[in-house]
Amino acid sequence: MYVATIAAYSDLHIEHSSVVLSATADVIVLAGDIYALGPAYMEEPSVIHWIDQTFPNKDVVFVPGNHDLENSYWERQMRVWRAHAQQLGGRIHVLWNESVILHGVQFLGTPLFSNFSSTNNSQEAIKAAKGVPDFNRIWHLSGKCVTPEDYIQWHTEARNFLKQHLSEPSAVPRVVVTHFAPSVKLGNPKRVPNILDAYWLNDCDDLVELADVWVSGHSHYSCDIVLPQGRMISNARGVSKLFNLSNDPNFTPHHHITVNTAAPRCKM
Repeated sequence: MYVATIAAYSDLHIEHSSVVLSATADVIVLAGDIYALGPAYMEEPSVIHWIDQTFPNKDVVFVPGNHDLENSYWERQMRVWRAHAQQLGGRIHVLWNESVILHGVQFLGTPLFSNFSSTNNSQEAIKAAKGVPDFNRIWHLSGKCVTPEDYIQWHTEARNFLKQHLSEPSAVPRVVVTHFAPSVKLGNPKRVPNILDAYWLNDCDDLVELADVWVSGHSHYSCDIVLPQGRMISNARGVSKLFNLSNDPNFTPHHHITVNTAAPRCKM
């Protein structure tokens, strides 16, 4: 029997201000919106270099968020990140509909994005979402901006990927890592519900119950929700007070969970 430790972080937004994080876990999970540096080029540092310096000699799972991709051609951004990760030794794993086994735990990673259906009015949600900065700051190589319809397609591909892998028998615990939240249960209870909640929160509870634990971010709400059908964790720092926007008071820079690789569920 082996017990692995995992530290989970999201929405660090290092572009606003720095943060000191614990690096004592076996695996560091970064669930998106870590460092919006803009375009990544082979000859310039990228978020991967920040990860390498912040978590030296650690295995890292990085799933990009919408802000990590902003002001860039997303296909090139992904390609450069992966090349940088390989140059730095291959211990940083950039996942988009991919999995990796580290320290006896399988990590399934995908941004997930949104299909805008969780508020039960997808057409109105899509219309409202067209004003979200994602759709004029993330581009295809063709030069066209990413659209809500692209998000819906990527969401469908992510669901298919997760459904396929989570439905298969597994001898090891499975941790899903997404940037976009998988459930409306991860909404900040202090916020007034509105149609754009469908951009922040998905309706994937049927998949959550198949995972041992699900780590996400995006909604800037830190919580650890344990339900009979699954466990969901968000340890989201949020944005900096530098811009008079408070970060989440529940965020912990020393977060970790332990995973008994012989058991079906993750524990604190």
